[in-house]
Amino acid sequence: MDDDTMQNNMMEEEEEEEAFIDLQDAVEVKVEDGDEPMEEEEDMMGASNSNNNTNEAEDVVDMSVRQYRNHAGPLYAVAACQDATSNNLWIATGGGDDRAWLHNTSIGSAEHSVELGSKRTDSVSSIAWSFPLVAVGAYDGTIEVYQVDATTGQQLPQPITKLEGPTDVEWLSFHPKGGTVLLAGSVSDGTVWMYHVPTSKCMQVFVGHEGAVNAGSFSMDGKWAVSAGADGTLRVWAPKTGLSRHVFRLSGADAHNTNNNSNNNGPAGGLTCLALRDQDNVCLVGSESGMAYLCHLGTKKVVATLVHSTPSSTTNNNNMGEEEGEEGDAISVEAVGFAMPAVNPNWCATGGVDGALKIWDLGHSNSAGGQCRQTCRVPSEDGTGSSVSGSGITRLQWHPTLPVVLCAYADGTIRVWDARNAALLQTLTGHSDMINDMDFAVVAGAGGNNDNNVAVVSASDDQTARVFELNLSTLLQQPQTAMRT
Repeated sequence: MDDDTMQNNMMEEEEEEEAFIDLQDAVEVKVEDGDEPMEEEEDMMGASNSNNNTNEAEDVVDMSVRQYRNHAGPLYAVAACQDATSNNLWIATGGGDDRAWLHNTSIGSAEHSVELGSKRTDSVSSIAWSFPLVAVGAYDGTIEVYQVDATTGQQLPQPITKLEGPTDVEWLSFHPKGGTVLLAGSVSDGTVWMYHVPTSKCMQVFVGHEGAVNAGSFSMDGKWAVSAGADGTLRVWAPKTGLSRHVFRLSGADAHNTNNNSNNNGPAGGLTCLALRDQDNVCLVGSESGMAYLCHLGTKKVVATLVHSTPSSTTNNNNMGEEEGEEGDAISVEAVGFAMPAVNPNWCATGGVDGALKIWDLGHSNSAGGQCRQTCRVPSEDGTGSSVSGSGITRLQWHPTLPVVLCAYADGTIRVWDARNAALLQTLTGHSDMINDMDFAVVAGAGGNNDNNVAVVSASDDQTARVFELNLSTLLQQPQTAMRT
């Protein structure tokens, strides 16, 4: 009997238990001092914030309403959160200058920025909110948690706790119920760490991936932790015991195999990203192979295999300079997401380095388990319908109540798509280089709360973070031209 089978058998009795995490069941992990810090680089501070609509690239029209220029290197992480009580929009940024900043602004009024902590010894890679807490992770392995005073609107420049353990930090994710438990994934050592933030204790270390852990999260009910690795596996963990409940082995030698119940279900290629559906324990995970897999955590089955891109379907144009197929084709799926139930409970989306956004209807299945209902792609200048050079998708997000998908691209733009008909509603410009991260917050408009008003925030290689304001109701009512291919 192999290790996975033994662990699965041990977990059978736990599957019926109520979903919660008991700190008394936690396993405290002592962390020994690691290697000496990297040699200190030159201490450079970025320029002050700017609200003027200018850009270093003269041919780029800057449509942003705010530009943050605190960083002296590329930005890798950004996360936004609105405090409904004060109407403050909080934006946290981190980047290659080893620094993190917190920006506090009320929509349409003054703003204030403060540096979070001191300079680290490696890049800030990830940021996660569970208001009023914000967690900052870096490639030097440090995790710092800060707290915002929701009453006064003041942010604290020093962390309330520092968490230790991973060799480096690739991503962070708070528990959906209460926000006091935090997950952190590592690239170098292939581990996932779980912390109890109020006590600064490490509750579990999940070990099993044979390579980098590129993405992870708690399930929406909080019962399981899931992680996607460069080893091609999606792993489901039991937070209470630290054991593996199930392993979906999504890489295999049989390219683009659509055997839905297979545990060796596709071509070789690491997993890049994941998303979890709100209403059930279903996970969508993207792969470097151009595939996306719909995995049911309860039944332990791959219920759909979505072929986003294949080497023969691409244009031999590597839009992001990496993730190539055997023939040099750009096929990796870099972003995935589910539509919220208020939009359509059966819709999901995949975005790839090929520049295509695909909208899938899981309620109308084909032989692979899902039907592609729309492909949104910006046509090239020659009108062939091929991807624009450099236009690979790096991030995507669904609006919570409207059939709208926002995508960040490697060409420095954000495009707003109507998922119903593949119409391009808006192209937001201002960045002069690749957008590495994107987030948005539904904000209160002049007439009060309105889901149609959003603030989109982006982090770019051009060393800036930018804020764009949109009224989606206006965009949806304008004449539309489909950009489907």
